[in-house]
Amino acid sequence: TNEYLPRISPLRLGGGLRYALNGFSARLDVLRAFNQNNTADNELATDGYTNISAMLAYKLLTKVNVELFAKANNLLDDEIREHTSFLKDIAPAGERSLLVGLRADF
Repeated sequence: TNEYLPRISPLRLGGGLRYALNGFSARLDVLRAFNQNNTADNELATDGYTNISAMLAYKLLTKVNVELFAKANNLLDDEIREHTSFLKDIAPAGERSLLVGLRADF
């Protein structure tokens, strides 16, 4: 038959840049998911989105590997609905957010 299967991922393109120098690092990631209109019976189409995230970090010079970081997600505050998710029509992915933290490896 010529029917579409459910929850087939749309075309996605992504990339990122990373820079590091003397304990400092920065990262920028971009993901573009296109519309998914090729849907199965009883499945709704999903709009595309662009997700941009960024992170800044600094590694402290200690005996234990410690890193301070700040990460921002969904900088464009797009409504992100993953077409492959069973919950896409009920619960979108997170809105714009900022996470600040400390990570230690020992």
